[in-house]
Amino acid sequence: MECPDNEGPNLGSEKSKFPAYYRGPVKTGAHKYYYLRKLTDKIGELCGSLPNTVPVGGKEDKIYHVLTKVQGLDADSVGSTFNRRFDILFKEDRQCRDDNGRFRFVTRGGLGMRMVVN
Repeated sequence: MECPDNEGPNLGSEKSKFPAYYRGPVKTGAHKYYYLRKLTDKIGELCGSLPNTVPVGGKEDKIYHVLTKVQGLDADSVGSTFNRRFDILFKEDRQCRDDNGRFRFVTRGGLGMRMVVN
């Protein structure tokens, strides 16, 4: 999968940990889809490396609840739903992170982070 003009979303500077294909402006809907797909593929790869100390997700956990019950403010917009769900689960605040900066709601398995990328 290769982006036609090698430009991507501006997720960091040249010294960023993000690969070059994640840098730069997003121009079209096709570009947005491409980079979102690359990002979710990378998260999917990382799911397999979550340690056993991370609990296995279930139907009572936050990820399952948010991904099955929460809609965007504009219910007809996939982007609105995606943004709202990710804000609830992964925003940069004390509600989503513990004192060590780790995400509170991350769980393993099909009802955990695998559900996020699927």
